[in-house]
Amino acid sequence: MQIRLMGTPTELTHAAAVLAQVLTVHRVSDIYPNRGATEQGRLYLDAALPPEPKEVR
Repeated sequence: MQIRLMGTPTELTHAAAVLAQVLTVHRVSDIYPNRGATEQGRLYLDAALPPEPKEVR
């Protein structure tokens, strides 16, 4: 999966850490500033769903 996050640098760093707890993250980009006079930026993740747990009987 390719995921784009938008927010402040603090929000982006926190969100990437939270997503890494539930997804297998392969790559996290640098934070790119959005156009215009804004504190918002973009961060890109390459991630995958973790393997499904085996069913216990």
